[in-house]
Amino acid sequence: MSTMRDAEAVERDDRRQWPRYGLAGRGPFTVTADGRICACTIEDISLGGARLRLDGEMPRNLEIRIEHPLVGYAYARHCWTGPHEIGVEFDHSQQSLDFISHCLMDRAEVAAAERVA
Repeated sequence: MSTMRDAEAVERDDRRQWPRYGLAGRGPFTVTADGRICACTIEDISLGGARLRLDGEMPRNLEIRIEHPLVGYAYARHCWTGPHEIGVEFDHSQQSLDFISHCLMDRAEVAAAERVA
């Protein structure tokens, strides 16, 4: 039997407001933080944030920049750290929204090409 307290706990634990879409294997992306540049892949992305797998040292700085030579860049805030990956929250500036939409359009084009092949 579910209680109101259980429903509140689930809602509190799952803070995602938007669906996430996998981008693993797409790249190359870079993260700039702490005055250093590090290669990364975007494991998944949503309008709210992304999970990044880093090839180098984890940034200590909360403010980071994610960049791709064709897609552009986005500013994000470092929210959590895991083994070799971090979670970030986008700032929702026009620049960041353009970056997210380009990533998702690229994902849709690759998925469509894979279905045809």
